[in-house]
Amino acid sequence: MSKIIIPKSAYAAIQHLIHFSVPDFDAFLDALSKAEPSLNQDNFWKHVAKHVNRVDQSVIESILHEIFQMDDARVDAATDGLGLNEFAEAVAEAAASSKSEVFPFEEGDGKILKDRLVRIFEGNKGLKITMKAMGVMVDQDHIFSHARILTDIRPVFNNNGDSVDAAVIVHNLRIHYVENSDRKDFYVALDTNDIQSLREVLDRADAKAKCLQGLMKTSGVSYLDAEE
Repeated sequence: MSKIIIPKSAYAAIQHLIHFSVPDFDAFLDALSKAEPSLNQDNFWKHVAKHVNRVDQSVIESILHEIFQMDDARVDAATDGLGLNEFAEAVAEAAASSKSEVFPFEEGDGKILKDRLVRIFEGNKGLKITMKAMGVMVDQDHIFSHARILTDIRPVFNNNGDSVDAAVIVHNLRIHYVENSDRKDFYVALDTNDIQSLREVLDRADAKAKCLQGLMKTSGVSYLDAEE
Protein backbone atom coordinates (compact mmCIF):
# COMPACT_ATOMS: atom_id res chain seq x y z
CA MET A 1 0.00 0.00 0.00
CA SER A 2 1.35 3.44 -0.90
CA LYS A 3 2.05 5.83 1.95
CA ILE A 4 -1.06 7.56 3.22
CA ILE A 5 -1.03 11.35 3.01
CA ILE A 6 -3.67 13.52 4.66
CA PRO A 7 -4.73 16.24 2.18
CA LYS A 8 -5.47 19.70 3.51
CA SER A 9 -9.04 19.33 2.31
CA ALA A 10 -9.48 16.57 4.92
CA TYR A 11 -8.21 18.58 7.91
CA ALA A 12 -11.59 19.92 8.99
CA ALA A 13 -13.35 16.55 8.75
CA ILE A 14 -10.66 14.79 10.77
CA GLN A 15 -10.78 17.50 13.43
CA HIS A 16 -14.56 17.11 13.65
CA LEU A 17 -14.20 13.36 13.99
CA ILE A 18 -11.59 13.63 16.74
CA HIS A 19 -13.42 16.30 18.74
CA PHE A 20 -16.88 14.76 18.64
CA SER A 21 -18.20 14.33 22.17
CA VAL A 22 -18.89 10.68 23.00
CA PRO A 23 -22.69 11.20 22.85
CA ASP A 24 -22.43 13.01 19.51
CA PHE A 25 -20.22 10.30 18.02
CA ASP A 26 -22.54 7.58 19.29
CA ALA A 27 -25.49 9.44 17.73
CA PHE A 28 -23.57 9.68 14.46
CA LEU A 29 -22.83 5.94 14.50
CA ASP A 30 -26.45 5.17 15.27
CA ALA A 31 -27.53 7.32 12.31
CA LEU A 32 -25.04 5.47 10.09
CA SER A 33 -26.55 2.15 11.11
CA LYS A 34 -30.06 3.36 10.20
CA ALA A 35 -29.23 5.06 6.88
CA GLU A 36 -30.42 3.36 3.71
CA PRO A 37 -27.75 2.61 1.07
CA SER A 38 -27.68 4.83 -1.99
CA LEU A 39 -25.93 5.11 -5.33
CA ASN A 40 -25.20 8.76 -4.65
CA GLN A 41 -22.80 10.05 -2.00
CA ASP A 42 -24.76 13.24 -1.38
CA ASN A 43 -27.99 11.31 -0.95
CA PHE A 44 -26.34 8.95 1.52
CA TRP A 45 -25.09 11.65 3.89
CA LYS A 46 -28.55 13.23 3.75
CA HIS A 47 -30.03 9.85 4.74
CA VAL A 48 -27.65 9.84 7.71
CA ALA A 49 -28.50 13.43 8.64
CA LYS A 50 -32.21 12.54 8.83
CA HIS A 51 -31.48 10.25 11.77
CA VAL A 52 -29.38 12.60 13.88
CA ASN A 53 -30.41 16.06 15.08
CA ARG A 54 -27.64 16.84 17.53
CA VAL A 55 -24.88 17.08 14.89
CA ASP A 56 -24.71 19.87 12.31
CA GLN A 57 -25.47 18.60 8.81
CA SER A 58 -22.38 20.28 7.34
CA VAL A 59 -20.23 18.28 9.78
CA ILE A 60 -21.90 15.02 8.72
CA GLU A 61 -21.37 15.90 5.06
CA SER A 62 -17.71 16.78 5.66
CA ILE A 63 -16.92 13.58 7.56
CA LEU A 64 -18.71 11.23 5.18
CA HIS A 65 -17.11 12.91 2.17
CA GLU A 66 -13.68 12.07 3.60
CA ILE A 67 -14.76 8.56 4.57
CA PHE A 68 -15.68 7.92 0.93
CA GLN A 69 -12.32 9.37 -0.14
CA MET A 70 -10.52 7.06 2.31
CA ASP A 71 -12.29 3.99 1.05
CA ASP A 72 -10.04 3.56 -2.00
CA ALA A 73 -7.01 3.51 0.29
CA ARG A 74 -8.79 1.09 2.61
CA VAL A 75 -9.48 -1.29 -0.30
CA ASP A 76 -5.82 -1.05 -1.37
CA ALA A 77 -4.77 -1.86 2.19
CA ALA A 78 -7.02 -4.91 2.23
CA THR A 79 -5.54 -6.05 -1.10
CA ASP A 80 -2.09 -5.79 0.47
CA GLY A 81 -3.23 -7.94 3.36
CA LEU A 82 -3.71 -5.16 5.91
CA GLY A 83 -6.77 -5.34 8.10
CA LEU A 84 -9.03 -2.47 9.08
CA ASN A 85 -7.17 -1.87 12.35
CA GLU A 86 -3.83 -1.55 10.55
CA PHE A 87 -5.33 0.79 7.98
CA ALA A 88 -6.93 3.02 10.63
CA GLU A 89 -3.62 3.12 12.52
CA ALA A 90 -1.82 4.16 9.32
CA VAL A 91 -4.30 7.01 8.83
CA ALA A 92 -3.80 8.13 12.45
CA GLU A 93 -0.02 8.07 12.00
CA ALA A 94 -0.34 10.09 8.78
CA ALA A 95 -2.52 12.63 10.60
CA ALA A 96 0.04 12.90 13.41
CA SER A 97 2.83 13.53 10.88
CA SER A 98 0.73 16.31 9.30
CA LYS A 99 0.51 18.23 12.58
CA SER A 100 0.78 22.00 12.09
CA GLU A 101 -0.72 25.29 13.23
CA VAL A 102 -3.66 24.79 10.87
CA PHE A 103 -3.96 21.12 11.78
CA PRO A 104 -3.36 20.66 15.52
CA PHE A 105 -2.96 17.06 16.60
CA GLU A 106 -2.54 16.42 20.30
CA GLU A 107 -1.25 13.39 22.14
CA GLY A 108 -4.08 10.90 22.37
CA ASP A 109 -5.79 12.15 19.19
CA GLY A 110 -4.27 9.27 17.22
CA LYS A 111 -5.98 6.62 19.35
CA ILE A 112 -9.31 8.45 19.18
CA LEU A 113 -9.07 8.78 15.39
CA LYS A 114 -8.07 5.14 14.90
CA ASP A 115 -10.83 3.79 17.13
CA ARG A 116 -13.49 5.97 15.53
CA LEU A 117 -12.45 5.09 11.97
CA VAL A 118 -12.65 1.38 12.82
CA ARG A 119 -16.11 1.80 14.30
CA ILE A 120 -17.29 3.77 11.26
CA PHE A 121 -16.03 1.28 8.68
CA GLU A 122 -17.07 -1.90 10.45
CA GLY A 123 -20.63 -3.07 10.78
CA ASN A 124 -22.41 -0.23 8.96
CA LYS A 125 -24.19 -2.12 6.19
CA GLY A 126 -25.66 0.93 4.45
CA LEU A 127 -22.25 2.62 4.24
CA LYS A 128 -20.56 -0.56 2.96
CA ILE A 129 -23.19 -1.18 0.28
CA THR A 130 -23.07 2.47 -0.83
CA MET A 131 -19.27 2.43 -1.16
CA LYS A 132 -19.29 -0.88 -3.03
CA ALA A 133 -22.11 0.23 -5.35
CA MET A 134 -20.34 3.48 -6.17
CA GLY A 135 -17.17 1.50 -6.85
CA VAL A 136 -19.02 -0.75 -9.29
CA MET A 137 -20.49 2.26 -11.09
CA VAL A 138 -17.17 4.08 -11.55
CA ASP A 139 -15.07 1.01 -12.41
CA GLN A 140 -15.22 1.99 -16.08
CA ASP A 141 -12.83 3.60 -18.57
CA HIS A 142 -15.16 6.54 -19.20
CA ILE A 143 -17.55 7.99 -16.61
CA PHE A 144 -20.34 10.28 -17.80
CA SER A 145 -20.46 13.67 -16.08
CA HIS A 146 -22.96 15.80 -17.99
CA ALA A 147 -24.06 16.74 -21.49
CA ARG A 148 -25.19 19.77 -23.44
CA ILE A 149 -26.62 20.30 -26.91
CA LEU A 150 -25.97 23.52 -28.84
CA THR A 151 -28.33 24.06 -31.76
CA ASP A 152 -27.30 26.20 -34.73
CA ILE A 153 -28.73 27.34 -38.03
CA ARG A 154 -26.18 26.79 -40.80
CA PRO A 155 -26.73 28.72 -44.04
CA VAL A 156 -26.28 27.08 -47.45
CA PHE A 157 -24.80 29.67 -49.82
CA ASN A 158 -24.97 29.79 -53.61
CA ASN A 159 -21.89 29.14 -55.73
CA ASN A 160 -20.86 32.78 -55.63
CA GLY A 161 -21.33 32.97 -51.88
CA ASP A 162 -23.34 36.18 -52.12
CA SER A 163 -26.77 34.82 -51.16
CA VAL A 164 -28.32 32.15 -48.97
CA ASP A 165 -30.20 29.47 -50.88
CA ALA A 166 -31.22 27.38 -47.86
CA ALA A 167 -30.48 26.65 -44.24
CA VAL A 168 -30.05 23.54 -42.10
CA ILE A 169 -30.31 22.95 -38.37
CA VAL A 170 -27.32 21.25 -36.73
CA HIS A 171 -27.27 20.01 -33.14
CA ASN A 172 -23.83 19.74 -31.50
CA LEU A 173 -23.87 17.26 -28.64
CA ARG A 174 -21.11 17.73 -26.08
CA ILE A 175 -20.59 14.87 -23.63
CA HIS A 176 -18.43 15.73 -20.64
CA TYR A 177 -16.80 12.64 -19.14
CA VAL A 178 -14.00 11.52 -16.82
CA GLU A 179 -11.13 9.28 -17.91
CA ASN A 180 -8.44 8.29 -15.39
CA SER A 181 -9.41 11.30 -13.21
CA ASP A 182 -9.02 13.63 -16.24
CA ARG A 183 -12.06 15.60 -17.39
CA LYS A 184 -12.60 15.46 -21.14
CA ASP A 185 -15.19 16.39 -23.78
CA PHE A 186 -16.53 14.50 -26.76
CA TYR A 187 -18.42 16.32 -29.53
CA VAL A 188 -20.73 14.87 -32.18
CA ALA A 189 -22.96 16.58 -34.75
CA LEU A 190 -26.61 15.49 -34.95
CA ASP A 191 -29.49 16.26 -37.29
CA THR A 192 -33.18 16.12 -36.39
CA ASN A 193 -33.41 12.41 -37.25
CA ASP A 194 -30.42 11.71 -35.04
CA ILE A 195 -32.11 13.49 -32.13
CA GLN A 196 -35.19 11.29 -32.58
CA SER A 197 -33.02 8.17 -32.79
CA LEU A 198 -31.18 9.16 -29.61
CA ARG A 199 -34.48 9.80 -27.84
CA GLU A 200 -35.72 6.33 -28.82
CA VAL A 201 -32.52 4.73 -27.54
CA LEU A 202 -32.89 6.54 -24.19
CA ASP A 203 -36.58 5.60 -23.93
CA ARG A 204 -35.65 1.98 -24.59
CA ALA A 205 -33.00 2.15 -21.87
CA ASP A 206 -35.66 3.45 -19.44
CA ALA A 207 -37.99 0.60 -20.37
CA LYS A 208 -35.25 -2.01 -19.86
CA ALA A 209 -34.32 -0.46 -16.50
CA LYS A 210 -37.95 -0.67 -15.32
CA CYS A 211 -38.11 -4.30 -16.42
CA LEU A 212 -34.95 -5.15 -14.47
CA GLN A 213 -36.23 -3.22 -11.43
CA GLY A 214 -39.32 -5.41 -11.48
CA LEU A 215 -37.20 -8.56 -11.60
CA MET A 216 -35.06 -7.36 -8.69
CA LYS A 217 -38.13 -6.52 -6.64
CA THR A 218 -39.53 -9.99 -7.26
CA SER A 219 -36.25 -11.63 -6.29
CA GLY A 220 -35.87 -9.50 -3.15
CA VAL A 221 -32.65 -7.80 -4.29
CA SER A 222 -32.43 -4.16 -3.20
CA TYR A 223 -32.30 -1.66 -6.06
CA LEU A 224 -30.14 1.42 -5.62
CA ASP A 225 -31.05 4.52 -7.61
CA ALA A 226 -28.84 7.58 -7.93
CA GLU A 227 -31.95 9.75 -7.54
CA GLU A 228 -32.97 8.29 -4.17
